[in-house]
Amino acid sequence: MKSNIPNNYMTIRKKLRQFVNNKCTPKQKEEIMSWACDNRDRDETNESLIEIWNSDEKYEFDKNKVLEELETHLSQEIKKALKRKKRNLYKVIGIAASFFLLCSISFIIFKQGIITNNQSIAFIEKYVPYGEKLELVLPDSTILYANSGSTVKYPEFFNGKTREVYIEGEVFFIVQPNYNKPFIVKTGDINVQVLGTSFNITAYDKNIETTLITGKVEIYKHKKNKPREKIELTPGQKATYNSKKDSFSIKEVDTNYTTAWKDGYLIFDNQPLQEIVNRLERWYNVKINIEDKELFANSYTSNIRHETIVEVLNLIELTTPIIYEFEENKITIRKK
Repeated sequence: MKSNIPNNYMTIRKKLRQFVNNKCTPKQKEEIMSWACDNRDRDETNESLIEIWNSDEKYEFDKNKVLEELETHLSQEIKKALKRKKRNLYKVIGIAASFFLLCSISFIIFKQGIITNNQSIAFIEKYVPYGEKLELVLPDSTILYANSGSTVKYPEFFNGKTREVYIEGEVFFIVQPNYNKPFIVKTGDINVQVLGTSFNITAYDKNIETTLITGKVEIYKHKKNKPREKIELTPGQKATYNSKKDSFSIKEVDTNYTTAWKDGYLIFDNQPLQEIVNRLERWYNVKINIEDKELFANSYTSNIRHETIVEVLNLIELTTPIIYEFEENKITIRKK
């Protein structure tokens, strides 16, 4: 059977792009699938498929439908070949080559991250229990460290023009540079966008803190029907988003304090007891109840690494008139 596709590189490339992008007429599809069984244009086909593979184009078509059409046509060609008394060697080679086209287009589909016909990319969600930490490498080689009580959600692979990750809790990122595909962290009402940098995000409650260690980040709200307000950070700055006031504040900080948790240190720098209690609960996987609320007015400074929760409570007891009861993983603190 003579190929209906001219033996011309530019024409082959154009036809394949139309086919992959579902812009062929039924007749053109039949021509391409028939041509797939013709081995004479194999070099041009290889080059065209490689170019499509390396491109950043997005293709929109029903993967299952196209692959089903290719498989059906291939099956028909095999049946025809088997019915012939005299086997044509080139025809058999052509049929085998059509497997190549089928597999190549399948790879292109998955490489480009096509989402059609209610198909969706699978997401992976990781939760870090209290008392534990997690180190994780994302599909783009970005490294993250998630603190106790944090949740990280990310796709099996990053398709499209951005790399998007969803978090709750506290996460430190070392982002793999890719200037053509920005890295975006989504948490609460804000997005943090970077190209390649390291930064820490704390988002356990409605106040979201972003501390930049190296590089540069952009932070913006993603509320619908509102103009996009964007701020930029430089290394050593921390931005705090107050969701109640719907506002940002920026200040200079010592980033060593902010990121010490990922190296096993728990540092308090004149922090109120309420905030310390929240961190201790996540760090040691305990539940702490403060019976006398006026104790929340006290602030503490401390550097903890190997100390047990009992040792930490004893340190607090040295500077504040308190007593505590410890039963299993529940702690009650009251005034002495």
